[in-house]
Amino acid sequence: MNADKLRVMLGVWLGVYPAVLVLTYALDPLDLATWLSVLISTSVTVPLITFLVVPLCREAIAHMDRRPKEDIEG
Repeated sequence: MNADKLRVMLGVWLGVYPAVLVLTYALDPLDLATWLSVLISTSVTVPLITFLVVPLCREAIAHMDRRPKEDIEG
C-alpha cells in the first residue's frame, strides 16, 4: 500500500467517524428500528464520503505534495 492510499484512508476515516457519531446521536431519540437507523445513516454517510471527503482529501494531499490532484491514488 502506498503513502497516498494511506493518507486518503486516514482522511476518509476522519470524515466517517464524526459523521457516523453525529448521525447516531441525532437518530437515537427517534427510537427507530436498527435496520432503519442504519439505512438512514448510511444513506447520508456514503454520499458525504464519496462526493465531499474523498475529493477534499485528494486535494489536500496534492496541495501538500505540490502536484496535480489527478495524480493522487486512492
